[in-house]
Amino acid sequence: MGARYTYEFRGPTAETIFDLTPEAALAAFRIKGLKPTFAWQDMLGAEHLRAFTVAKMMDTDLLMSTRGLLDRALDEGHDIRWFKANLIPELQTKGWWGKADVIDPLTGNIVNAQLGSARRLETIFRTNMQTGYSIGSWQAIQRSKSFAPYLMYDAIDDHRTRPEHAAWDGIILPVDDPWWDTHHPTNGWNCRCGTLQLTEKMMKRRGLTPSKSPKQEYYDWENPRTGKTHRVPEGLDPGWDHNAGKDALAKTRDLMAEKIQALPAEYQAAVRRALTIGEQAITAATLPTVAAPPVAATPPTAVATPPAVAPPTRNLDDAIEWAEGTWAGAVRLKAKKPRTWGGMISSKKKALEKLNAMNAEVHRLREKWPKVRWSVGRFYLTTSKRGLAHANLKAINASMTIGDEWTPEMFATQARWAKRNYRNWNWVHQEAHRAYTVRHEFGHILTGEYGLMAHWLTIWDRYHNTKIKLPNGHLVSWWQKHVSNYAGTDADEALAESLAMYTSSYYNGNRAFPKDITDFLDKLLDGGFA
Repeated sequence: MGARYTYEFRGPTAETIFDLTPEAALAAFRIKGLKPTFAWQDMLGAEHLRAFTVAKMMDTDLLMSTRGLLDRALDEGHDIRWFKANLIPELQTKGWWGKADVIDPLTGNIVNAQLGSARRLETIFRTNMQTGYSIGSWQAIQRSKSFAPYLMYDAIDDHRTRPEHAAWDGIILPVDDPWWDTHHPTNGWNCRCGTLQLTEKMMKRRGLTPSKSPKQEYYDWENPRTGKTHRVPEGLDPGWDHNAGKDALAKTRDLMAEKIQALPAEYQAAVRRALTIGEQAITAATLPTVAAPPVAATPPTAVATPPAVAPPTRNLDDAIEWAEGTWAGAVRLKAKKPRTWGGMISSKKKALEKLNAMNAEVHRLREKWPKVRWSVGRFYLTTSKRGLAHANLKAINASMTIGDEWTPEMFATQARWAKRNYRNWNWVHQEAHRAYTVRHEFGHILTGEYGLMAHWLTIWDRYHNTKIKLPNGHLVSWWQKHVSNYAGTDADEALAESLAMYTSSYYNGNRAFPKDITDFLDKLLDGGFA
């Protein structure tokens, strides 16, 4: 149940001169204009930072509707099923579905082209989500690079991973190495790679050393729409050989320069001095706040989020599909670091049992507290005996696994230990330990997703400094006595343990938390930190 963190650092709070949104992905998306294009080759690379497009969607009303729904998905945390359910009826009503004869504006020829399809919508959704979060990820990396100066390339090790991306897995380079100018994920259509940011201490503890910057090979690609030849790094798809986050920061500075220029002359010098002093904060800042674009009227046939089919399922592939369509960016059956995340489960039956338990608990949490983003970038379905999660990361960049179920003997042993040490033990044995682990690890994920630690530390310190003497003479903190011994480890574990207990079906007055703790948890569960 304990979390061993890959990340053990916290970034500084971003302070900015102008009114800047904290949601980098959302702001980068909202600042785009609209640009109808016929083929994806019509707009490449950094051009996508300036305009939103969908190939062959020449109707600007449809483009606006699509962008509006993607905006809501980013802002409200909706998944691909919600996006499809709300967009498909409008696309079908307006005839942008299936194959149809259309005129290529470049050549004037009639082409039988694929318009809307479930697969295309998945590509549209995934590409825009991943690019947006890639921008947010790069800004977080810049904010933290003074004390976490390295990035490790993190590819998903399965049969769908491109061989070149798999070969880059584990490469460690300084944040400012030029290689990241072209190879910071996302690196192609439906690429699922990411990066892990490392401190010197983490490198030393794990015996890691920086890699040599890979020798870059190129291939020539001729754009069939323009006839222009591009040199593209091997392993990257055309149009993906750029760092979207770095490009967005450059665009941010340009926008700030425009804002400064619009100020009265007597204020311009003062603002420039402030920006120079706060360069790190400005680097971490997101794009200027832009109002959400209007969403075109949705036809009556469109529906809200469809009710998720509650697990369990009888097939592992179906269970993985449910998880990846609901709360997990990717479910992995194999981890690069088995000592940390666990090895492969020996049978599909055991793997299905564990994933069904995870799906069932996440389904309960999403139904009961829908304003919370119960999601994670990677879930390792492995033999891990305990839950593990990254700390202080946005969920899209975090990994998580859960432990195995406790046996009756393990519960009995824990109960005897609690009794000997005069600890409370009144309900935990009544529920599945695996479900408890799910909530505990989500506590760590949510800490990073919403930046909770800055709000929680005052509460932690207050009760950590309250010491209680047990009948056996031991002196323990309030957390150890009234929550769990593990909650006394540090503020992260206290928050994870408190959330796990408070969201249990068995939470009751016998272990009621003080009002300041319940107020904090209620605010979290009601979306108050979102």
